[in-house]
This record gives sequence, C-alpha cells and structure tokens, in this order.
Amino acid sequence: MDVYLCKLGCAFEPAPGFYLTSSMGKKGFFGFMLASVCMFMPQEVFCQDNSDSLYNTALSEAMKNVAADNYPSSIMYLKECIKLKPGKPAPYYELSRVYGKLADGTQAVYYAKKAFALDENNLWYEEYLLSTAARHEKYDAVQMVLERRFARGEDVISGLLDAYSVTGDWDKSLSAVAAYEKKHGRSETSAVYRKDIYLKKKDFKNALAQLKILQKMSPDNSQYAIQRAMVLNASGHSDASWKYLEEFYSKHPSDGMVAYTLLSRYNELNDYDNMFSALQVVAADTSIVVQDRIKILDMTAPIAAANAQYYPVFEKSLLKVLESADKVPFAYAYAGDYYFSRGENKKGMEMLRKAIHKGFDDENAALKLLYAQAQEGDFKSLYDDAQLVLQQNGENAQVYYLYSFAAHALGDLTTAISAMEQAKSLAKDGSMAFYVEVCAILGSYYHDAGNHDASDANFGLALKIDPENPGVLNNYAYFLALRGKELPEARRMIEKALSHEPEQPSFLDTYAWILYLQKDYAKARTTIERVLSIQADQSSEVLGHYRDILKACGDDEGARKADKMYLEKKAAERETDKKDE
Repeated sequence: MDVYLCKLGCAFEPAPGFYLTSSMGKKGFFGFMLASVCMFMPQEVFCQDNSDSLYNTALSEAMKNVAADNYPSSIMYLKECIKLKPGKPAPYYELSRVYGKLADGTQAVYYAKKAFALDENNLWYEEYLLSTAARHEKYDAVQMVLERRFARGEDVISGLLDAYSVTGDWDKSLSAVAAYEKKHGRSETSAVYRKDIYLKKKDFKNALAQLKILQKMSPDNSQYAIQRAMVLNASGHSDASWKYLEEFYSKHPSDGMVAYTLLSRYNELNDYDNMFSALQVVAADTSIVVQDRIKILDMTAPIAAANAQYYPVFEKSLLKVLESADKVPFAYAYAGDYYFSRGENKKGMEMLRKAIHKGFDDENAALKLLYAQAQEGDFKSLYDDAQLVLQQNGENAQVYYLYSFAAHALGDLTTAISAMEQAKSLAKDGSMAFYVEVCAILGSYYHDAGNHDASDANFGLALKIDPENPGVLNNYAYFLALRGKELPEARRMIEKALSHEPEQPSFLDTYAWILYLQKDYAKARTTIERVLSIQADQSSEVLGHYRDILKACGDDEGARKADKMYLEKKAAERETDKKDE
C-alpha cells in the first residue's frame, strides 16, 4: 500500500525506498524503523504539536481576513480556532470584535463574555466587555462587570445604579446603596442615591422622606426644593406644591432655578407681574445655560409684544442674557429675529451680524442679514459679510448674488461679474425665476464692462427661458438703445414689456428714449411727460432724457427748465453718494 496510517490518524506518505518488501535492503530497514517510531510515539505529544500548528495557521488566516474586512471568512477561521483550542480567550475576543463591526450586538457581547470568562484577571477583556455591552445595551453584562468592580472597591456606584435603573432592579439598587453606606457611612451623597432610586421607582412617599432628610442637610439647596415641590405635585397635591415652592422662593429671591420653575405656573395663571419679575432673575442667573434662558425669553416674548408695559423688562432681560452669551452665537441670532419681528431692522441687523461674526452658520439667518443690508444700502457691510458667509457656510447662489450686488454698488465691476458668474453656475438647477434674474443682471454688468457679446448672450439666455419677462425686456431694450443699434428690435421689446405693465415709469422712460433715437420726438415727449405725471420725483437720468427730448422738439425754454432740474437732482445724488461712503 502506498500510504500508512499511524495511531494518530495522521496521513503519512513514505518517501521513495521506504516501502516494506520481502527483500528489505538497508534503506528498507530504516523506512520500517521510521514507521515503527511513528506508530509508538505518545499520542498527546504528537497531537499537541499538530493542533498548535493548525490553531496558529487558522488564527493567522482569521486576522488576515479581519484586516481585509472579509468578515464571513474571518468568522469561519476564528470558530475553527475555538474548535481546536476552546480554552484560549483570544479567538472569542476577536469574534466579538468582528460581530461588533457587523452591528450584531447579541453575538458581540456573547463572545466578549466568553473571552472574559476564560481570563477574568485580564482587565482589558473586562473593559472591552463593559464598553461593548453598554454600546449594544446589554445591561446584564454591564451590571456583571460593574458589580465586580464595586466589590473590588472601585468608585462605580453611580454607573451601577444607572444600569440597575434601566432594568428596574430597585432591590439591587437599594442593596448597593446599603453596601456603599456600610463602607462610607450615611451621607448626603447616599441620601441622594436613595432619593433618585425612589423617584425613578415612583415611590413618592419614600422619595419625599429622603428629600426632607436632604433639606435638613442643605436647607438652601434649590434643586431639593424643586424636587420636593414636584413630588408633592405628582402625589396629587398641586396647590401645596406651588405654595411650598413660592415660600422657598420668597426666602431665596435671586435663585434662578426656582424662578425658572415658577415661570410656567405664573404663565398658566396669567400672573404677568410675577412672571416678568421672575424673568429678570432667570436672565441674570448664569448657572442656567443660555439655551434654557432663551426658551424662557421665547415664552414671554409674545406677552411682551402684546403688553407694552412689559417690553422694557423683556428687552433688559434679553440684553442680560446676551452679556453671558459670547460663545453662544445662537443667542444673538434669536435677538436679531426678535428685533426684526418688531420692525426694528437696524437692531436686528446688528444682532444678526454679531451672530454671524461669532460663527453662527445658519443659512436662513445669513440670508436675512445680507438681504436686509442690501435693502438698507449698506453695501460695504454686505460686501464684507457675504465673503464671511461664503467662508463659513460654503458656496451659495444667493450669497454670491448679493456679494456681486455689493461689489457692483462699490464700483468693483470685475468682482461683481465674477461673483455673479458663480451665482449663475450654482443657480442653474434651482429656481428658474432666480436664474433668469441672474442672467439679466450679468447682461447689464457685461454691458457696463463693454463686453457686448457676453451681454447679448446673457440677455438672450434669460429671454429664451422667460420670453415675456417685462423687466428683462426693458433692460435689454435700454442697453441696445444706449449702444444706438438694433433700435427696431429694442422698440419691439419695450412695447412688449409695456403690454404687461403699461404704467411702469422706468419702462416708459426706456420707450421715450428709443422714440427719441428714432426721431419720433412728438411721441417721445408725450411718453416722457407720462413718466413725470406718474412720478414727479425722478432720477437725473430721466430728467436728462426729458431735457434732450424737449430740445429736439424745439422747446428751448422747457429744455432750460428741465436742465436746471437735472443739475439740481445730479448734485443731490452726489451728496447722497458721499454720505453713503
């Protein structure tokens, strides 16, 4: 036979010359002796060497597959390791890690417990079991580890009580507190533990008893007072609970937490005098986080808006909160919204600007500020703040649009065009109305820059999307008129615009100027005078058109008067521009 089987059941293939025959030579003899040694070798020794090799090979393959994120294969190899060496903790630990990556909490904790059970003195396995069980909300395992640590004298009682609380093991919780007291003695800390257990258990009688003990220890502690009032309320003694809390507040009138709790009660009773008195206390108490103080401001804001006598107190409280909100930009955004809601836009802009400069990155708040600055004509602030918003929040079509608007107003035509091109690129998949407006403005900017081809292209794109848009028709017609070419096409466009809005002064002015360029002076005069009859206070540009049209009609006296009006208006506009600068 070609293959011999030793007692170990291991496959054994002899080398050439090792076969037993009827006529053994020297080599045959040694082959026989080697087979005999194999057959009579102690079984456990041979098996140990072989299983170690298989175990190490399987573990090595498992870890290669773990590193390659090939979890099914890694699980197969790790289970083979366990089969070969069930008493080794490492494969169980690695299996737990693999199942954790697969979000299988049950298996992850099961194998972590197995690893720990095999090596209970391994603190790493213990810590890993605790974190894995907590992550996957397996509280029996959490409790097991924390109980061991508590028994070792470690300060883990708070975590242990939390774990018992999740599973409702109140008796174990009280036993743990008793053990804590046996070691450390009764104290305010242990009374707090008992009180919290009874509160979670809804054992209000014993909770109230513990609170009374605690108040003897710390009579000025507002948290105990508030909890005592809440326990009375939960026990069906609502009036007594509020009466008790108000008595405590009368002795501690600067306690913000008590005032905070009473505010909702005053609101229910429409007791606004006490409500706004308590508001001031809450606003000044920096131990209450800014967000919670803003919640109270938000609750009282509608009442202050409807009752003028409370507004000064509200605003004072708002500003008090802002004093301690330097690192909470949301508070300034809240203040900005509040002032805008009251029509106090300058204050609203001031507060929103502070919020943005302190890092508040809410898109709506940023756009509210930027549009308000545009409406106010504060182009320098708009220019600076739009850049800041783009840096903080990332690219936004409307922000680029407003940035471009500010740059154009400040005379920076290159930046205006660049920013509006960015807006155009970002807006193409959004609102078509906005995209049309951006294209039309780019058409205007390129006209100003003398790039008539780019101007025509953008106006053409806008009209291709919205051929009836009166604003775009007017602007394009006017720029064609200024270039002194394609006047018939310009006239067609402005007449179409006027068919939509026949009394629009700027459209009529464009129409009058095109008529003037076409030498239809009488009709141009009638049209420009319609503009002045609709709106007497006109720009210097319109008055200049009026002067030139009157002169072309031969009305020299009228032209002189119009020229005087033009010069006065031009001077007034220069003064306004200087003030804005």
